[in-house]
Amino acid sequence: MPGIRIVPETVPSECSVQADIQAGVTKAFDAIVTALTKAPTADETNPKPVPVETQGVILTASYADVDKFFYVSGWTDGLPIVPPTEAAVAEMMTGTDLAPDFKVCDLLILKGYATVKKIATCAVMAGCLPTYMPLLIAGVECMNDPASMCSLLSTSAGSWGALWIVNGPVRDQLDINYSTGILGTGWKANKAMARAFYLIQKTIGGSREQVECMASTGSPWGKSLLVAENEEISPWEPLSVAMGFKKEDTTIEVQVPNLVVQCSPYGTDANGIIQAIISNFAPTRNSATIMITGDNANQLAKAGWTRKSLTDHLIQNLVVPANQHPDFYAASPSGVISTSVSKDPNAPMRIIQTAVEKTALRIFVAGGPTMMSIFEGGSTTAIKKAQLPKNWNALVEKYKAVKPRYIAY
Repeated sequence: MPGIRIVPETVPSECSVQADIQAGVTKAFDAIVTALTKAPTADETNPKPVPVETQGVILTASYADVDKFFYVSGWTDGLPIVPPTEAAVAEMMTGTDLAPDFKVCDLLILKGYATVKKIATCAVMAGCLPTYMPLLIAGVECMNDPASMCSLLSTSAGSWGALWIVNGPVRDQLDINYSTGILGTGWKANKAMARAFYLIQKTIGGSREQVECMASTGSPWGKSLLVAENEEISPWEPLSVAMGFKKEDTTIEVQVPNLVVQCSPYGTDANGIIQAIISNFAPTRNSATIMITGDNANQLAKAGWTRKSLTDHLIQNLVVPANQHPDFYAASPSGVISTSVSKDPNAPMRIIQTAVEKTALRIFVAGGPTMMSIFEGGSTTAIKKAQLPKNWNALVEKYKAVKPRYIAY
C-alpha cells in the first residue's frame, strides 16, 4: 500500500489514562482531517508496483561470509545457520512426497507462498533432518489456521511464543524428548524444529523484529518451543485422540501462550497437585495449557480425576479477589471489559470466564518427575495430521543414529 497516509500519534500503547488519551487525540486530530480530505497525489492514485526478485540467491563464499550475508539480510534468528545449499535442500525434501513447488499455503501475515522448497530451506538453516519434514509441513498448515492464533506472533505488542505439541509414534522415531529436560537443551528434534518454525514464520510469513513484529519484550523461549506428549506414562488418552484423531496418527498442534510458570506440587497427593496449579495461575490470563508429570497425572487418576473432570474443577476454582483481576479495572490489558464485574474489590472473580471454549484449559502429560509447567494465554489451538512419505521407514533407518552418545561413567 505505497499510497497509504500515516498519521503518527503519541498515546502510549494500551493507555488507560484519560488525560493522556485526550491530549494525544487532540494533537493528532488536524493531521487526521488533512489525511482524510486532501486530494490524492498522482503516485497515490496510480502507485507503481514494486519489483520482486523471484530468483533464488546464489552465493559462493566461505561459511562465515554466507552466515554473515544471511544475518544482514534479516533471514536468521541471530544465531549461526546451516547454509541451505541446493544439495542440502534437495536432501531435506526427501522427507516428503510433495513436489518442491507445491504451495502448502499463503502464510500469514504477509501471505508469503509457503512452498515445500521454502520450508525445506528454512529446515536446513535450522539444522533439521529430512525426517522432520512431515511435521514441519503439517505445522505450517497449523500456522495458517485461524484457530492457532499464530498471527499474534507478528501483529501483537504482546510477546507471544508458539508452543508445539507432537503426538503419535513419530515421537520416538525422531527422538523427540518428552521426559526430563523437555523444555531445555540437548535434543535436536525439539530445538531444530522449533527453530525452523520460527524461521518459516519470519522469512515466509513476515514476522521481522521491529518491522512487522512489535512484541514489547519478545518471548523468553525465542518465539517457538516444541515438545511431545508422554503417551506411555499418561493415564489419560493422548491430546490428539481427545481432538478426534486416532492414536496411531502422527499429529502436531500449536497454540500461542505468552507466559510460562514452573512450579512444584504442594504435596504429592491429588489435593497438593491441584492447589499448586490454582495458586500459580496468573489472574491476567484467561486460558492455559498445563504440562504435568506422569507421576502427578497417575496420582490424580488414582484419586478418580479424569482430564475432563480436572479441567472443569480448575475452571470453577481458579478464583481471585476482584481487585486482582484485570477486568475489575476501567481498562483491561486483555482488551476484554466484563459488564458483570462486582464493585466489591474483595468479591471472588473467576479467572477463566470463557469456559465454553473447549481449549480454554488444556492438560497434557510430559516432563521429568517433579516440576509442572503452566503455559498461560493462547486459548485456542490448531492441530493437523502429518502425512508420512512412502520412503518413511527407510528415512527413519537412515537418520536414526543422529542422536547424542554420551560417554558413560
